[in-house]
Amino acid sequence: RIEIFNKILPLLKESFQLNKKEEDSLIEFVNSKITIQKINNNYYLLKNNSGIIIPPSFKNISIQLNSFWEAAYYSLFSHYKETLLFCGETGFKNFLAQKIAPEAHIIHINQETNISQLIGYVSLTDKMQEKEYILELIIKMCHEGNFESLRKDLQNYLYYHKNKKLIKELKKSKKEEEDDFDDDENKKKFDTDNSSSNEEKEEMIKLNLNDLKEYSLHFEKKIKNLIQNKLDKGDLRDSLKEILIHLEEKLLYVKEEEENEGIFNDFTTVFKTGVLTENIIKQKNIILKNLSNLSASQFERCNDLYNYNPKLTLNEDFCNTLTNEKNKELIEFSNGFRIIGVIPLGTLGNFSEAAISRFTLIYTSPYENNERLSIIEALINSCYKNEAENYINEYIKILDYFIIEYEKIFKQLSFKLLVKIIRFSKYLNHINKDEKEKNLILSIFKCLYSNMNNNTQKNQFREIISNIKYIKKIKCEFLKEDDINDFSFPFYFENNKFISKKTNLKIHCSQPNEELENNKYSFVYTFKELLDYIHLSIASNYPLIIKGNTGIGKKTAINYICKRIGYEIIHFYLSNSTSLEDLFCKVVLVQENNQKKFKTIRSKLLDAIERKNNETNYIILIENLEQASPNILEALIPIFDNSEDYILLPTGEEIFKSNFNLIATFDLSSKNSNYDLPEGIKYNSLICNI
Repeated sequence: RIEIFNKILPLLKESFQLNKKEEDSLIEFVNSKITIQKINNNYYLLKNNSGIIIPPSFKNISIQLNSFWEAAYYSLFSHYKETLLFCGETGFKNFLAQKIAPEAHIIHINQETNISQLIGYVSLTDKMQEKEYILELIIKMCHEGNFESLRKDLQNYLYYHKNKKLIKELKKSKKEEEDDFDDDENKKKFDTDNSSSNEEKEEMIKLNLNDLKEYSLHFEKKIKNLIQNKLDKGDLRDSLKEILIHLEEKLLYVKEEEENEGIFNDFTTVFKTGVLTENIIKQKNIILKNLSNLSASQFERCNDLYNYNPKLTLNEDFCNTLTNEKNKELIEFSNGFRIIGVIPLGTLGNFSEAAISRFTLIYTSPYENNERLSIIEALINSCYKNEAENYINEYIKILDYFIIEYEKIFKQLSFKLLVKIIRFSKYLNHINKDEKEKNLILSIFKCLYSNMNNNTQKNQFREIISNIKYIKKIKCEFLKEDDINDFSFPFYFENNKFISKKTNLKIHCSQPNEELENNKYSFVYTFKELLDYIHLSIASNYPLIIKGNTGIGKKTAINYICKRIGYEIIHFYLSNSTSLEDLFCKVVLVQENNQKKFKTIRSKLLDAIERKNNETNYIILIENLEQASPNILEALIPIFDNSEDYILLPTGEEIFKSNFNLIATFDLSSKNSNYDLPEGIKYNSLICNI
């Protein structure tokens, strides 16, 4: 930053005609350090003689983290309309982005991301689905209203307006038919002969037209009140007001059914919003992770959204869902919408100079060595915030002591590995609350043991952990080296819990299988190590990747554990031809109830990711991870990353992830096994090398 400032200083002097005093003042400001002071019950971030109030979202972050606060200062000083772009090698870019925009969803951009997902696309759909979609958009814009309740009212509303004329005619026709028969016998014969053709008409005749009309008026009033309440709040800019009023007209206009309108009478086109358009109408900030994965043409298409006063021309909406025929341009909508981009160091070259100029670019400097203890303290405080101070200090001592001893023999621990260790210990604490020091040791051991290349390194590693002076009283069976001649069963059942003898961690089983014949399995060293990692992954609800050659027993071990605890396995196989649509979903034309309609066909993986019942008695097993293309691996990152709550689908829809167990296998004997996994997968999973 200082080097850049020295290069542009002559330009600043000339442009603003700075005198010597002003130049010196500017130099002093740039060279000054960030400080934090409490003034009148508020905490201020100060740099020289300028300062800004620290928002509540930044609470409990160590004041010793100079690198973080330096980046935070420039971020907070930016105007709320400015589009931010964080670039750097440190691990706090995403963290800082979330602090700036606490309510924003993080959306992972991969190399397969397209304009349809970002801006939107036109889809052929049936008329009922079109109305339901418009209703959903209105609810999102108004931030109130229950979709399922209004959806039922909508069905009655549509039925009334589409069929009121037909119902009247049928009732009149029915009366005339009845008058034509003089005796009951002839009428009965007529009804029998025409029963199949008249069933639908009979149902319509039974309907009370007045009741339907009342339902219809009630729904119309609900929608109008909903929209008027939003307009009365005065927080929508003109472009969004026009959209909301236009959506109301689209929803409430219903064309009466007419005969012989053609085979596509039931179909229409609708513009489906992408993730950016969706957040514009919802007036929400959005964090785009790995924004540099967009191609030049994709980036340019969204160019106007990165401006101080963003705008968007929706030429894609040629069916006039959001916009009307005369005006496709959305302007002045940035009250609640802001893009924050996050990119890795070295990818800034993917953008043109013109593109970069649209952002407020903030470099995040690497952490300095003297900041590492503060980082550890901040992470532990974040993960153990409800713990007593003396316990937190104990955890800090354990980790700090281990790092010093570890780095005497092995290479320096990266920031990402430290984050992984502390985060995994947090997951262990959820299930083993009374042994938090032990959980931290177990996390250190399991996160780093797979990195050891030979038995010498493994023994050195065990010795370092065993000699941590703060844990002499902690019983850690998992640190003991396994006896290769011990073939005993490594688990036991107690009160519907499947318990590991090694870690003492428990898996709660609703349908345990205690009678499974163990004599069919040989509990050799490698098989027991596999079982141990699988048990740990399920108990802690933390993703696991099993790496090993074909025939080593990866699937056998997974099947064994799942049979024991009564868990379902949901298989998903990857190949070098797997596409994003295969991974998540695709839209196809189907026939249901004698009607053709477009339907989103979801993959087994997507159904498992989005299960609504919060049950975790199943495992998602992704096989052949080594076969996946780089683009598919990028798309899998938010599935493995438990810190990301949302996934962007090929349809442009965001879905919320449920709580699930995830295991993936990686075949080291495959010709593709030399491919390295993305950091977003490696640092968010346990790795078991067999």
